[in-house]
Amino acid sequence: MPIVCAILGLAAAAASADQMVIAGSIKEGTFQKFENGKFEFMTDKGRSVRQGASQVSRLILDRPVKVRCLRSDGKKEELELQGFEKNAFQIRQGGQVLNLPLLQVKALECMLDFSEGAGGRDGYPIPAFDFENLIRGELTPQQHAAIDRFKQARKAFDDFVVESTAMEKQAEAAKGAKRIELLNRLRERKVLELPLRKEFVAAYKTLVEGFPEPAL
Repeated sequence: MPIVCAILGLAAAAASADQMVIAGSIKEGTFQKFENGKFEFMTDKGRSVRQGASQVSRLILDRPVKVRCLRSDGKKEELELQGFEKNAFQIRQGGQVLNLPLLQVKALECMLDFSEGAGGRDGYPIPAFDFENLIRGELTPQQHAAIDRFKQARKAFDDFVVESTAMEKQAEAAKGAKRIELLNRLRERKVLELPLRKEFVAAYKTLVEGFPEPAL
């Protein structure tokens, strides 16, 4: 049972999204960018929200994101964004988390990265395990259903990540209007990824619950 509880706790965390706190209310979805004093955020319902920084008390990221930063003095650099609170962006630089004051930032643009999906890296929604080890002996109808659901959810998520990764490479090579179009489509896909990720995690939870611990 302890193994199952630990896995279910990880699954619940993996299903989370970015959160933007505005005047006490919380919007869930995906952080898009920050530009000229305004946050751009895509909600999990697909609605784009632009909000002045003075109204945003916190930005809580599901996981750190790489961004291109344009400072107020014109300096450009690539940073790892951790979040936003108390009129400052939290960034990781040189192994330390530092506060970057709001007034020093003109723009932050997400460097979209889907490579952590199908490659099984740290951002992958579930831990690695020997799936084929489950398919042994006589299975119950519920176990068959859990396996089928997991396989479908995994394929849907992995296929989506592969498509997004290919589109990201196209965007890196493109210029002008074509690049802008592809970047906008990629931002939309980050929102579309959320339900696929949640279903993948839910299917994994069902799989864990349907089989004894030794199988995992």
